[in-house]
Amino acid sequence: MSRLGRIAAAIGVIGALAGLTVVATGAVGPFDVTFDIALVVGLLAAVQGLRYAFERRRTEYEAFEVADPEDRYAAPVPGAGFDETLATASGTSFRAANTRDSVRDRLQGTALEVVAAARGVDEEAAADLLATGDWTDDPVAAAFLGGGDYPLRTFVDALVRRESRFVLGARRTVAELARLQGDGR
Repeated sequence: MSRLGRIAAAIGVIGALAGLTVVATGAVGPFDVTFDIALVVGLLAAVQGLRYAFERRRTEYEAFEVADPEDRYAAPVPGAGFDETLATASGTSFRAANTRDSVRDRLQGTALEVVAAARGVDEEAAADLLATGDWTDDPVAAAFLGGGDYPLRTFVDALVRRESRFVLGARRTVAELARLQGDGR
């Protein structure tokens, strides 16, 4: 501790002892308790505050180094793989044709399970409903799984949306299966 610090500490100890003596004995002496003691305590507090302020100016500023936050794990979104496969199926290449076949087969298998569960029939009856298109009121979804022709409006929709008829049919089929599975009708 520096010499100034020791002197300030001594004055603080003497002031504290004097204050305790005054309070304990009630002997005020020549001082007016209400004003003079409050003035002395205030001056001591001001001196101590200035001492801390000057001492703080002499110290160097230190900052903490914080680590980088952890990266969040990117959880896969359900159906993202199907969306990518569907995007591949919209092309005109040989790979797109194979992808279209796999998408149609995948949707056909899912539709068999969903229609059988929703209508309370076995898979043969569900296959008949899919083949005839009687499993849904949506003519595009019925044509997509049943192998029928799309309505003329579907060609216009696909042209306006700049989407292949296959992708449009697959999306409508997925929406209809989701509705059927949710409603149960």
